[in-house]
Amino acid sequence: MPGATEHGNIGAGQTMTIHSTAPRGIGSSDADGRSFDKIVRHGGRSFLATTTMAAIFVARAEDVIARLDTELVPLLHRDGVELLLVGPSTSFAVVDAAVGLRGPSPRK
Repeated sequence: MPGATEHGNIGAGQTMTIHSTAPRGIGSSDADGRSFDKIVRHGGRSFLATTTMAAIFVARAEDVIARLDTELVPLLHRDGVELLLVGPSTSFAVVDAAVGLRGPSPRK
Protein backbone atom coordinates (compact mmCIF):
# COMPACT_ATOMS: atom_id res chain seq x y z
CA MET A 1 0.00 0.00 0.00
CA PRO A 2 1.55 3.37 -1.00
CA GLY A 3 2.43 5.63 1.90
CA ALA A 4 2.40 2.77 4.41
CA THR A 5 5.00 1.45 6.80
CA GLU A 6 4.10 -2.03 7.96
CA HIS A 7 5.69 -4.35 10.48
CA GLY A 8 3.98 -7.75 10.33
CA ASN A 9 0.30 -8.33 10.87
CA ILE A 10 -1.72 -6.16 13.21
CA GLY A 11 -1.98 -8.11 16.45
CA ALA A 12 -2.56 -7.76 20.14
CA GLY A 13 -0.33 -5.34 22.04
CA GLN A 14 -0.15 -3.34 25.17
CA THR A 15 -0.62 0.39 25.60
CA MET A 16 -0.69 2.84 28.46
CA THR A 17 -2.79 5.99 28.15
CA ILE A 18 -1.21 9.08 29.67
CA HIS A 19 -3.55 11.83 28.50
CA SER A 20 -6.75 12.00 26.49
CA THR A 21 -8.05 15.42 25.47
CA ALA A 22 -7.91 16.91 21.97
CA PRO A 23 -10.17 17.81 19.06
CA ARG A 24 -11.80 15.00 17.11
CA GLY A 25 -12.07 14.41 13.38
CA ILE A 26 -10.12 12.37 10.87
CA GLY A 27 -7.81 14.57 8.87
CA SER A 28 -8.80 17.59 10.94
CA SER A 29 -6.53 20.27 12.28
CA ASP A 30 -6.33 21.29 15.91
CA ALA A 31 -6.17 24.81 17.37
CA ASP A 32 -2.42 24.90 16.67
CA GLY A 33 -2.95 24.02 13.01
CA ARG A 34 -1.61 20.45 13.24
CA SER A 35 -3.09 18.16 10.61
CA PHE A 36 -3.77 14.57 11.69
CA ASP A 37 -3.13 12.79 8.41
CA LYS A 38 -1.58 9.46 9.46
CA ILE A 39 -3.12 6.43 11.15
CA VAL A 40 -0.84 4.40 13.42
CA ARG A 41 -2.19 0.88 13.99
CA HIS A 42 -0.88 -1.07 16.97
CA GLY A 43 -2.37 -3.80 19.13
CA GLY A 44 -5.73 -3.75 17.38
CA ARG A 45 -6.13 -0.01 17.96
CA SER A 46 -5.81 2.95 15.59
CA PHE A 47 -4.43 6.38 16.47
CA LEU A 48 -4.61 9.55 14.35
CA ALA A 49 -1.28 11.36 14.32
CA THR A 50 0.55 14.05 12.40
CA THR A 51 3.06 12.99 9.76
CA THR A 52 5.90 14.17 12.02
CA MET A 53 4.70 12.32 15.13
CA ALA A 54 4.10 9.12 13.14
CA ALA A 55 7.61 9.37 11.65
CA ILE A 56 9.15 9.87 15.10
CA PHE A 57 7.26 6.84 16.42
CA VAL A 58 8.38 4.67 13.47
CA ALA A 59 12.02 5.76 13.78
CA ARG A 60 12.09 4.98 17.52
CA ALA A 61 10.22 1.68 17.06
CA GLU A 62 12.57 0.58 14.27
CA ASP A 63 15.57 1.43 16.49
CA VAL A 64 14.16 -0.70 19.33
CA ILE A 65 13.45 -3.59 16.96
CA ALA A 66 16.92 -3.36 15.34
CA ARG A 67 18.48 -3.74 18.81
CA LEU A 68 16.25 -6.79 19.45
CA ASP A 69 15.02 -4.95 22.54
CA THR A 70 11.55 -4.28 23.97
CA GLU A 71 10.50 -0.79 25.15
CA LEU A 72 7.52 1.48 25.64
CA VAL A 73 7.65 3.91 22.71
CA PRO A 74 5.68 7.17 23.01
CA LEU A 75 3.18 8.21 20.35
CA LEU A 76 1.65 11.69 20.44
CA HIS A 77 -1.71 11.46 18.68
CA ARG A 78 -4.99 13.34 18.33
CA ASP A 79 -6.36 12.17 21.69
CA GLY A 80 -3.19 12.51 23.77
CA VAL A 81 -0.13 10.34 24.36
CA GLU A 82 0.22 6.55 24.37
CA LEU A 83 3.16 4.45 25.45
CA LEU A 84 3.09 1.53 23.00
CA LEU A 85 4.98 -1.66 23.75
CA VAL A 86 7.38 -2.36 20.88
CA GLY A 87 9.69 -5.34 20.47
CA PRO A 88 10.95 -7.70 17.76
CA SER A 89 7.60 -9.51 17.54
CA THR A 90 5.46 -6.34 17.63
CA SER A 91 3.13 -5.68 14.70
CA PHE A 92 2.27 -2.11 13.74
CA ALA A 93 1.52 -0.07 10.63
CA VAL A 94 1.42 3.59 9.65
CA VAL A 95 -0.89 4.52 6.78
CA ASP A 96 -2.28 7.69 5.24
CA ALA A 97 -5.66 8.73 6.62
CA ALA A 98 -8.20 8.86 3.79
CA VAL A 99 -10.70 11.65 4.34
CA GLY A 100 -14.07 11.83 2.65
CA LEU A 101 -13.43 9.02 0.20
CA ARG A 102 -16.57 7.03 -0.51
CA GLY A 103 -17.90 5.12 -3.42
CA PRO A 104 -20.88 6.38 -5.37
CA SER A 105 -24.16 6.57 -3.49
CA PRO A 106 -26.57 3.75 -4.34
CA ARG A 107 -29.33 4.85 -6.68
CA LYS A 108 -32.92 4.48 -5.56
